[in-house]
Amino acid sequence: MNERRISIAVLLVFLIISPGCTVKEDRELCPCWLLEDLSECYGSDSPLYISAWKNGRLFLEAINVRYFPAGFETTVARNVVEVSAYQGLKEMFQDGHRLLIPSGNEADSIYAHCSTVNATGENAYDLISLHKQFATVTVVISDCPDYVSHELVLKGNVCGMDILDFSPIEGSFHCRAREMGKGVWSFRLPRQKDASLTLELIEDGEFLKEYRVGEAILSGGYSWNKEDLDDIHLELEYNKSSVSVTVKDWEEEKDRQYNY
Repeated sequence: MNERRISIAVLLVFLIISPGCTVKEDRELCPCWLLEDLSECYGSDSPLYISAWKNGRLFLEAINVRYFPAGFETTVARNVVEVSAYQGLKEMFQDGHRLLIPSGNEADSIYAHCSTVNATGENAYDLISLHKQFATVTVVISDCPDYVSHELVLKGNVCGMDILDFSPIEGSFHCRAREMGKGVWSFRLPRQKDASLTLELIEDGEFLKEYRVGEAILSGGYSWNKEDLDDIHLELEYNKSSVSVTVKDWEEEKDRQYNY
């Protein structure tokens, strides 16, 4: 209720102070004042990248949410526009309206928003609501022998996301999982489009075996279409190719376990 009151207050202030065209001006040629309400962005220090699109990018701004308590406003030519906002950028990079993962990297911890805004009048309003665009995957191989070294290499066919609709960008993807402890690894995945993900177990620098984790994740009932992606816990067997999948529900904070 408090967040709703804040949003309404921000909108009222914006309507009062936003300058419009004078009576003598052709109002159809005047720009639209677009207000981006940031009240649900929770003041993270990570830069928030905001852009609007119509036959190309109209503007791109990187802002610190803490410095815009009344929201971020700018002008755009009057039209129906696509708005994008995202936060958590570290290694990924923007190419047009694609956010891409560099070769050999995992996905960044991206939280993003996209919307279609009617900016055909003097004023337009958009509430930015960020959603989790990555899955943190924890992998455990409990019976790995201690006398040899191991690495996990992840391979897939999605190398990023479209910031205007969150759809996966097809392309080669591979990275080495981060070792968190003996027999425990972690990595972040972008939203996927199929079951092509595989994990290769490397032992003393040599390929040992492959796990078809993409198939296991989908067979376990995981959805890559959720607005906020859940996290995943995988348990692998060293002497077999079986996979146990636990989905860490992001919203309900409960686990669902499956074997594959």
